[in-house]
Amino acid sequence: MSADSHATQSPLAPEAVPTAHRHAHHGPTNEEIESVHASIVKTFKSGKTKSYEFRVNQLKGMKRFLLENEKEIIAAVNHDLHRPLFESVACEVLPGVMEIDYMLAHLSEWMAPEHTPLPALFAPGSSQIVREPFGVVLVLGAFNYPVSLTVSLSRSHFISSSHYCSLLV
Repeated sequence: MSADSHATQSPLAPEAVPTAHRHAHHGPTNEEIESVHASIVKTFKSGKTKSYEFRVNQLKGMKRFLLENEKEIIAAVNHDLHRPLFESVACEVLPGVMEIDYMLAHLSEWMAPEHTPLPALFAPGSSQIVREPFGVVLVLGAFNYPVSLTVSLSRSHFISSSHYCSLLV
């Protein structure tokens, strides 16, 4: 796969953003955003994003990405925002990893159907609330905390950092 081509394994992965634009002073072009969006929507509409296994794999992938790229993330935050090492680790990488760990610990509970009372008139029926995702979302990351604020929005999404963060785009 070339350095600026889209990943084919998961359109939700960070690699879906062309690497040429991760290091430029501008974000992806409209055509690239539309292409990534179309790919993410297609994946969502396929229904595979609803499964527990898919969600766990995505969360674990995000965690792996943060841990494997910690030095690069810290260097980019330092370059773009002149943030000290400790603050970058404490405010960007660690909160993201901790948030993901929390989501992994509670995901099955959040996905479980919630049984609700049903009026006697409808006996012997039953009712429940089933939480399902509505769709995809575009997260435009804040420039002051470009990593940690976007990790907490882990849905089917495409992340684009602020144009003030040249190395994080």
